[in-house]
Amino acid sequence: LYTGIAVLLAVSILIIVLNRSTPEDKRQTYSFAEGLKEIENIDREYNTSFRTERLNNTVVSRENIPLMLEDIKQFEAGIRPMNDDDTRALLLFIDARKLMLVTQWYWQYADEIGDVGLVIDQNGFNCAEAEYVTDATYYFNETLGYGLLAVKELDALLGNYRHVDGMLEGVGVDANKPEFYRSHLDYIGGMVQNNVFYLEKLCGIQIQLEDTSTFLDQNKVKAIESLYLPQEK
Repeated sequence: LYTGIAVLLAVSILIIVLNRSTPEDKRQTYSFAEGLKEIENIDREYNTSFRTERLNNTVVSRENIPLMLEDIKQFEAGIRPMNDDDTRALLLFIDARKLMLVTQWYWQYADEIGDVGLVIDQNGFNCAEAEYVTDATYYFNETLGYGLLAVKELDALLGNYRHVDGMLEGVGVDANKPEFYRSHLDYIGGMVQNNVFYLEKLCGIQIQLEDTSTFLDQNKVKAIESLYLPQEK
């Protein structure tokens, strides 16, 4: 009898230990529309909207971007992975949203440097400004790389998941696409090329930059994981 009681007691203790050591899975399933609302709620907390953000126009304040990324990361961690298009579309949109924010983060560092960071501006250029030009070129190139990735993700979302309920009207298509599409990334790419070319031609200074064409081909997971805490140059 005593042996039986001891065994029952030991089993009870083991169950309690196992329950404490195995945390309850609190992740939730979300339709695309439900997940989009959660991202919109995060946007509202920071007085912004993914629909209206555009470089050189309306951007999230730089100090808020790491905070937003962390909030999005926390929400993403609470999504139960499901093998359905709603979940795939939602996770793809979250990737694009993070990329949009990091693009704005780098853009603001470049923009803060001002005209002194450009070889072609109204005030002219001399080699004494080379340090500013080098820094601005780095930030513009990062802006371009992350911006192209963001657009690529949005294009994949709008092209491959049109059938998902709430996606087209929620994200926007054609004339109602997010303003981010109007960020003139091609113009930013031109500024990078001018800075690199003239800095070498006029000052003999070479800038080694990451090729944004290979930037687009990098492992996506690795790229996304590096976004949460963007580092200054």
